[in-house]
Amino acid sequence: MMDFLKVKGREPSCEPYPKPDGWPETSNPSRIKARRMELESQVQWLKDEGFKKIYVSGHSEGGRVVQGLKAEVAGVFIHGMDCKSSRAEFWDPNPKNRIMVFVSSKDPWLGYPSYAVRGCRSLFNRSYVEDYWSSHPTHSPLVEQEWRDVISRVLKRTEPQ
Repeated sequence: MMDFLKVKGREPSCEPYPKPDGWPETSNPSRIKARRMELESQVQWLKDEGFKKIYVSGHSEGGRVVQGLKAEVAGVFIHGMDCKSSRAEFWDPNPKNRIMVFVSSKDPWLGYPSYAVRGCRSLFNRSYVEDYWSSHPTHSPLVEQEWRDVISRVLKRTEPQ
């Protein structure tokens, strides 16, 4: 799970408070592409080291990064980031990846009215995308017990998907 706020030498993507109009930094194609390339490299390194079942998770800007992961992994967890984007470069993910999105319609960091927050399935109509919704007014990752339960069940599966 990439955490850009704790990696040495990295600038935080935003200030520690929500902005009513959202964060343009998380919509910067070159920034997201650079971070996605870093993630692709990390996934490849894990595969080279013999890991067979790899999951990636991204919260907030990290959620924007993992949305379009090209590498094949066992699952992609996105939390604290919706899929409201008109930019195609954020998407076109690997169709073999199972994607689970955990988002609150009242997330103050997303900067949208609650009716405008979009799940990935509704925007891209992909059967491999699962949306899990909350109405908690928070940006905290995995705030709902149901979300943690879903992830726990997925991680404990031993059969191929």
